[in-house]
Amino acid sequence: MKIVKPKVEEIKDFEGVNNFYHAVARAARICYASDKTDNDKELCERLIKSGHYSPFEHAIIYLWNNEVMKYTGEKYIWLQYIYGGCLDSKYTVRRYYEYGINDTQFAINGRIIVELAEEFHQHNPDTPTIVIIDGFLEQAKKVVKHITLPEIPLPKHVFKSFIVDTSIGCTRELNRHDKDFYYTDPLDICEQSTRYCNFSKDKFGGEISINEPYWFDNEEYYNKTFPYWDYSIQVAEKQYLDALKAGVPTDIIRGILPLDTHTRAVYTTTIEEWQHIIDLRLKGTTGKPHGDIMIIADKINELL
Repeated sequence: MKIVKPKVEEIKDFEGVNNFYHAVARAARICYASDKTDNDKELCERLIKSGHYSPFEHAIIYLWNNEVMKYTGEKYIWLQYIYGGCLDSKYTVRRYYEYGINDTQFAINGRIIVELAEEFHQHNPDTPTIVIIDGFLEQAKKVVKHITLPEIPLPKHVFKSFIVDTSIGCTRELNRHDKDFYYTDPLDICEQSTRYCNFSKDKFGGEISINEPYWFDNEEYYNKTFPYWDYSIQVAEKQYLDALKAGVPTDIIRGILPLDTHTRAVYTTTIEEWQHIIDLRLKGTTGKPHGDIMIIADKINELL
């Protein structure tokens, strides 16, 4: 087994029309731990065909569209203008309240764009979804070019993305901050999949990577805990690799992977929501946090 130190990396280029396909593809590659293609748009097209929309949540487009409103005169119908009038209004007034800053300022999640494009494709099957998205991005570039972007007014409207290297146990805690649990700003998530990742392969070094636990720095805990922990991890790794060698699918045998197994995930949400997560997972406003999640929350806090 290989022991990996936890880390956090801020993503700087997940915003804007020029980074749209790149941001989506990066999230997808983390999901599958795969770099089979360096063609971002091609990968995005495959995601659309397979109905895998969650990577699109990690592409954010800010639009300060006072100019658009002059042409539309109706709240939330700016997308119809950007599409060149090809969408009926009933396909545009949906899911925008999550991201609306005010009547004319929006932070748009890429999943909204792809779902609207897919709806339009269903009504116009001769126009592929990816072509519709291309059209949106091109029109958005023209709109943004003629708009003076003011300073974003509040942290609740500014999104941040981080790549997090930690344990499966830690991502379970972070993943609880999805909007289904907290009903605040959504935490968008793409995590490396143990269903698809085969750790016996050469790209993983033929071994399981384990996240270094927080107690490694505590001599008392380390001396008492390490012999039991090390033995258990090595047994789990041997059984996992032997099962794969015997032809057991990763989808089945992943169940024996320890909670300390290393994983990688990309998270995107507003600064306001990150601050809420830090309150819970670092400052312990609702109870003492786990030591491993405190390390990650502290690193995110420093970057913020």
